[in-house]
Amino acid sequence: MPAPSNTTRSTGHGAVTVPTPFRASHTLSSILDLVTGSMLRRVASASSRASRFRGLSKTRKDGWAPLFAPSRRWSDMNTAGFVSQPRTRAFTTDIEHHSLLTNHPKRHEVASVLHARPWQRIACPSLISSITTTQKYPVLVDGVSCPMASMVDPKLSYDNDYNHLKALCEHFIVTPPPHGTTFFTHALGPLFVRWERHTEVCSYTFTMELPKDMTQQNTELLKLPFDEKNVVVAVLPKPWLKSFPGGVVSATHVVLKQGDDKERWSTYSSEIGNSDASASGKETTSASTLLTRVKPLFNHSELITGSEIDRGRFRVYSDWRVHGDGFGRIVMDHNPNDARAFVSSAAGKAAQRMIELDKYRMLSLMGLPFAQALSKTVDTLNEEVMQVMDAIGTAEREGMVLEGDTGDERGHKTQIKNRAINQRLLLSRLTALAATAQKLSAVAHDRFAASAAYAELVNDRVGFLAMDKINAVPGMASFLSSAIRPGSRTCLAVQKRLDKLANSAHLTANIMQTSLTVEQHAQSNENLNQLKATSMTQLTMQHNVEGLSTVALTYYSIGVLGYLTKAAAGTVGLPVSPEVALGASIPLVWVAVSAAVRRMKQAAMAEGGGH
Repeated sequence: MPAPSNTTRSTGHGAVTVPTPFRASHTLSSILDLVTGSMLRRVASASSRASRFRGLSKTRKDGWAPLFAPSRRWSDMNTAGFVSQPRTRAFTTDIEHHSLLTNHPKRHEVASVLHARPWQRIACPSLISSITTTQKYPVLVDGVSCPMASMVDPKLSYDNDYNHLKALCEHFIVTPPPHGTTFFTHALGPLFVRWERHTEVCSYTFTMELPKDMTQQNTELLKLPFDEKNVVVAVLPKPWLKSFPGGVVSATHVVLKQGDDKERWSTYSSEIGNSDASASGKETTSASTLLTRVKPLFNHSELITGSEIDRGRFRVYSDWRVHGDGFGRIVMDHNPNDARAFVSSAAGKAAQRMIELDKYRMLSLMGLPFAQALSKTVDTLNEEVMQVMDAIGTAEREGMVLEGDTGDERGHKTQIKNRAINQRLLLSRLTALAATAQKLSAVAHDRFAASAAYAELVNDRVGFLAMDKINAVPGMASFLSSAIRPGSRTCLAVQKRLDKLANSAHLTANIMQTSLTVEQHAQSNENLNQLKATSMTQLTMQHNVEGLSTVALTYYSIGVLGYLTKAAAGTVGLPVSPEVALGASIPLVWVAVSAAVRRMKQAAMAEGGGH
């Protein structure tokens, strides 16, 4: 007798599993009876459970539900966190329930950083195109072109990028994101767009997945993935591509496809299921044959680099050149022996990191041409500072000679005056050099700091990708390091030279300013001594004038008194002769005149604030 089994039937209320033995005697009517009986039993059981929990689920007047009582059925829950709907990748918080905890104002903002820009899942095979633009243009600073230094209104810059994205969404009849968004992902017809806005740049990444069942058309497409009619951007409207706000910093085409199992792939027995696939004696491809297969995709470029990434899960190739269409090219081959899960997630991470690697290496090297041009300016400024310092030394030696020369006083003063004028001219020239060096240092510091940050991002991406070498193929990590590390060191060296120049000019200006200050103080002391001598002479002359004035006033007073005495002697008579009376009155008149003059002097000095 055959073993019994279960049969699943679909009804209006759902799928019902009915135990039925495999016997030919079962007819359609008996099967329906079994199904109906099972359904009735399920309905009765559900009704019994509902009646038992009906009393428990009632809420008390104090607002608390009884213990073990379900407040609502699962099917009735309509909160954002617990909804009976298909699962989505986005996470939403429960807005109906309020936490009893007092959160820090920045808690949710900081917690959302890790989920702000999730990885994109990309199926294999796929075509990807990425475009990165900036609205910062080069600016001439004292004859040196500084890249990405123009001051752009942040609000205007964002509005330009947002309006450009909005125009793309309207073209594909898609609702654009709200204003203020800095990250946006959505399907646009056959494409999937990923829009990211950063401090200095704005990036678009377009992905088009190809069907896994490789038709002849898809096979031909993967043979020429970078052809003008096959790339992803061919689907985008050309007027929109021509109207990017700002200039393009980086643009890359990426093709993700399945690798050739005839090639020698690295194996990791603990992670890649079929660890013996490459060691089983299959035909393997040599390095020369491998490059011969890849070179047509890069227009037969002389240098093509390649690496295995993600512990041998993918192989990537690129020549790191800008081709005639304005795009760079990256080829990603998936290991055919890879048995690990989450291939689309791994491919999305690897593709995005490769795109970021190309983007950040361009941004990190933006400071190199500026550093090379600035190095020549630093040499010129250094030479001018040395000339000024030599002139200052010569002026100081001439000053020492002038201090020891006590010959012609008039010529000595003229030489001192000319020396002061020359020193002021040198100080003005030195101040101008210091200001120029300081301005260049401020501009260069911002650009070189950004370049150093981007270089660190490149190193991080290389570390995240876990790049390994492919035999006889130039490695990507060493190739990128050979350009980025010297460039970063050049920027750092120029920045140090510029800072040293600014400090030297500033220090020399301070020394010269101190010398001029000391000389001015000495000249002021000399002027004060001369003024003091002049004041003493004026005081002596003033005392002499006061004495002469007292004598003159006494003389005139005695003359007036003589007339009075003679008149009195002729009319009334005097006991003594007028001459005796005048002679006796002279001391009295002198004392009176002196007292009057002293009182007038004190009153005048008190009125003028003197002592």
